[in-house]
Amino acid sequence: MYKYLILALIALTLINCKNQTPQIETKLDELQFSQDSLLRSFGGGCKLTDSLANNCLTINAYYLVIKGNNDLLMKSIHDTLETYIKNSLIGVVTVEEEEINQYKSLSVDSICGLIAEMHKSQVADFPNSAANQWFIETYSDTAFQNASLLSVQFTESTYLGGAHPNTFTDFLNFDKKTGKTLGFDNIIKDKTAFLKIAEAAFRRNQELSMDQNLEEAGYFFDKGIFELPYNFTFNQEGIYLFFNPYEAGAYALGAIAFTIPFGEVKDVLDLSKVR
Repeated sequence: MYKYLILALIALTLINCKNQTPQIETKLDELQFSQDSLLRSFGGGCKLTDSLANNCLTINAYYLVIKGNNDLLMKSIHDTLETYIKNSLIGVVTVEEEEINQYKSLSVDSICGLIAEMHKSQVADFPNSAANQWFIETYSDTAFQNASLLSVQFTESTYLGGAHPNTFTDFLNFDKKTGKTLGFDNIIKDKTAFLKIAEAAFRRNQELSMDQNLEEAGYFFDKGIFELPYNFTFNQEGIYLFFNPYEAGAYALGAIAFTIPFGEVKDVLDLSKVR
């Protein structure tokens, strides 16, 4: 059991949607990866051309499928990703903590129904608005893996009315030995020293001097004090830090990402867990 890990909107389209692309498998180490996709839509305008589809909500899930023989690892990753995906969808419906806790008991399919009702209400209030062409698109793929680590990248792009779509990316880093996710607290040995290294790398990437106040330069760091991003992963060269739009700066800046070489962080990070 749990030999198949599906990073997808689990119940989102399994019942009602049959649009699937051919699977392409690639074997990396003991895990095998393939890609698949599913589509779900709501609203009479979905069958019209894009310029006329002002009554349409589409939810596209382009998802990663992972197969392996380690039941413990597969179960741990499956459970983590299922929770992550459900919370991501709940975030479209509400940001109120009390409501979030209530919606966690619902199936993913039911949560998608709530999103469809939100769209239906929008169309009823503004029937001729071009902002009624909503979409939620999710993509998942492997970001990095080696003998110790599997990193999965999950990107969600949404348009729910408003001035522009929003795109956010998260990285989930799994310890292959335990199946547990790794956060900064699991790998940082000296946080003060790592913060200094990360800030210097951020400033180099953004072409800022070391004495320039970050807040005055337009970045979203309270009192100009640098903070680590929510997301990171690794590549062959080092640790990859990723700031989503709005996290460190305005939407117009887009995502901010850069790699700090292993040589610069070998004394402040526990690299035995990721190499």
